[in-house]
Amino acid sequence: MRKWIFAVSLVSATPALSADQSAQLPAFEFKGIRADQIIEKPREAGLNGCSKNGVDWTCITSSPLAGSWSVSTYQFISGYLRTLNVSAPRSNYEGLQTAFEAKYGKPCQTVQSKWQNRAGASLDNTETTWCFSTGKLTLYAIGDRITNSQAIYADVSLLKENQKPIVDF
Repeated sequence: MRKWIFAVSLVSATPALSADQSAQLPAFEFKGIRADQIIEKPREAGLNGCSKNGVDWTCITSSPLAGSWSVSTYQFISGYLRTLNVSAPRSNYEGLQTAFEAKYGKPCQTVQSKWQNRAGASLDNTETTWCFSTGKLTLYAIGDRITNSQAIYADVSLLKENQKPIVDF
């Protein structure tokens, strides 16, 4: 099994968005689920493979996305979509990027990173990010596996400026 080392080099990026700019952006939405709306029962919103932990839900679904099958993991905290992880075949990366641009518009940031194994072989990995009032969606050409592309939405509405992280581990 080959181990890959990750190094990042910036290709093009826009500066971080101000609070005013972020407030003008739309909320994130994926397959009819909006990050700014409470979903009390994800199964009623069309999601399957859901499990409940207190008031929180995790749903794992498999469905078509941009012309190929994907596996999506939704995490709802207090009813709000806080994270989404989509894994799809890397051969469909361009289809995903084109579909995301058609739906979400121009990305707010593009970064080129380089993956390198111990033998020196390297792969370029494009990371394209779309900004929303509720968080960011990043599409990785190479995801959690070398054969997959991956899109990750992370909600940032819970984090306040200058708020220190809770380190309790």
